[in-house]
Amino acid sequence: MDLSQIETDLQNSDFQYRLKAIAALQDYPADVAFPLLNRHIQDPEFLVRTFVARELGKLRTSESFAALLQIMKFDVFKPHTRDL
Repeated sequence: MDLSQIETDLQNSDFQYRLKAIAALQDYPADVAFPLLNRHIQDPEFLVRTFVARELGKLRTSESFAALLQIMKFDVFKPHTRDL
């Protein structure tokens, strides 16, 4: 996937587009992928944040590890509650 399509998909309200875009960043070097991943550390969708964490771990840079530490410190899983 080309970078412009990734950037477009990362802004899509449908989280599945964001997931595919994040997964596609594995084909890019850390200096390209990190800023895009870092923008989605606080994505409202838990699964997207999980994909971001996975890709940050694969980058293996000091920046990506610092971002992972931030996720570990501040990310709180908030399950949706449904009225039964």
